[in-house]
Amino acid sequence: MIFGLALLFQLVFIFVLSLALAIIGSLIVFFIKSKRKGRLYLFAFHAPFFACFTFYFFSLVAALYIGEHYDVDSGIGDVWYVPLAKDSRLLSIDLPGIASIERGGKVIVDDVVLLCQKDSLVFGKTDGNAYFILKGDSLVYPQGEAALLSYNEGKPINWSPIEPFYQERRSAIAGRAETVALLLCVLISAGVVWVLKLIILRKGRAATT
Repeated sequence: MIFGLALLFQLVFIFVLSLALAIIGSLIVFFIKSKRKGRLYLFAFHAPFFACFTFYFFSLVAALYIGEHYDVDSGIGDVWYVPLAKDSRLLSIDLPGIASIERGGKVIVDDVVLLCQKDSLVFGKTDGNAYFILKGDSLVYPQGEAALLSYNEGKPINWSPIEPFYQERRSAIAGRAETVALLLCVLISAGVVWVLKLIILRKGRAATT
C-alpha cells in the first residue's frame, strides 16, 4: 500500500516537473524567430515529458533490480535495509534513527541506535543502553562497556548512528552499481529526446524545403 502511494506521489511529481519544464521551453520558443516555430513549440512541450518519464521508469527498473541483486531496499517507500554479517541485515521502517536486525525474516535485535562494523564483527547498542555483538551465526550480549571493548582489543569503538551507518554500508555494497545505473538512465533519456528531435524537427525541415 505504502509502496503504491509512493509511486503515485512520484508520478505526480514527475508530471508537474515535466509540465513546468514544458511551459518554460514553450516560453523560450516564443522569443525565437523561425519558420519552424510550430515544430519548435511541439518539441519544446513534449521533450520534457519524454525525458523525465523515460528517466523515471528506467531508474525505477534499475532500483528494483539493484535492490533484488544486492539485497538492499529500492529507495521507494518507508522501508530500508542493508545486509550485515552472514545472513543478517539491518532493517528500519519509518524510523530512521532506530532500526532492528533480522535473520531469516525474524528480528533478533530490536531498537538499535548505534552500530559499528569491523571485519566480521558487528558491534551494536540499543535504545535501552544494552550492548550486543553479532558474529556470523552467534549473538553475544556483553555485560557492560568493558566486556564489549574486550572484543575490540580494548580499543574504543567508533560508533555510528543508524542513518549514517546505513548510507555508508549501502554505498559500499551498491554504490557503484547505482552510479552506473544513473549514467545509463541519463544517456537513455538523452537518446530518447534526440530521437524525438529527429522525428519532429526533421519533418518540419522537410516540409519547409
